[in-house]
Formats: sequence, structure tokens, C-alpha cells
Amino acid sequence: MSEYKRPISIIDFQLAIRDSSDEQLALILERLENSVARLKDSNKLMESLMKKEKKQNYDGEEDDEFGPVTEDDVKIYRDSIAENMVVMNNQQERIEILREELKNRNLHRQVPLDDSASDRPFQGMSPNKYDSTTIPMSTDNDV
Repeated sequence: MSEYKRPISIIDFQLAIRDSSDEQLALILERLENSVARLKDSNKLMESLMKKEKKQNYDGEEDDEFGPVTEDDVKIYRDSIAENMVVMNNQQERIEILREELKNRNLHRQVPLDDSASDRPFQGMSPNKYDSTTIPMSTDNDV
């Protein structure tokens, strides 16, 4: 058996959440939004490091705590950014499905709008707009 867990299909996810409680849906939504935010931050850091590598090529400066960035590092960053984009797009699709389910339950007004969603580089996806009344919850990022 593989040690890697693959996410369930979007259709299976959509069916599975129908049996989840309102609290579970809100918790899953928060975890997914947190995960997307962390992946986005990670991509920004890697993009910044790649730009630093390009700058090093021009002026030979090294003034970063991460040390010199090599061409191999840049390849790894590019691959990681691409993988993160796939994960973020998958998670954004799930976020939209969760919000739709909450809307169907007339709970969509309790779901906070993630203001940073509008500047996320998701391919062909637009976040739904909901009222900003907050459901109190706190979790770690394990989605």
C-alpha cells in the first residue's frame, strides 16, 4: 500500500459532505482556506528566492539567510510552485463546493469571505461572495 494519501475525487467529496454536520463543514472550510493561504505564501517565498537567483547572476550579491540559490534550486522551486498550484486549485474547488452546500443549508451568511481569495491565481475559478459574519473556530492545518 502506498504511503501517500490521495484526495478523494471531487464528486465523492461533494457526496460525502452532504452527511457532514454544519460544524464539520465549517471546520473543513477553514482548514482548506488555511491550507491555500499557506501554499500561496510558500509560492511567494519560492518566487522571491528565484528572483534573487536571477539578481545574483547580474550583480553577484549574496545577502540572504538562505544562502546562494543555484539553478537546481530554481528548478525545484518551479516544480514545487506548479505542484502547489494543482493542490490550490483542487482545494479551491472544494471550498466552492463547501460554500455551495452551506448555502443550500441556508448557512452561507455565516461563512466568512476570505478577502485574499480575489488575488489568488486560480485557473478559471472565481470565489463566491458571502456575507462576512464569522463562525468562531480554530484549527491547525491538516487538510
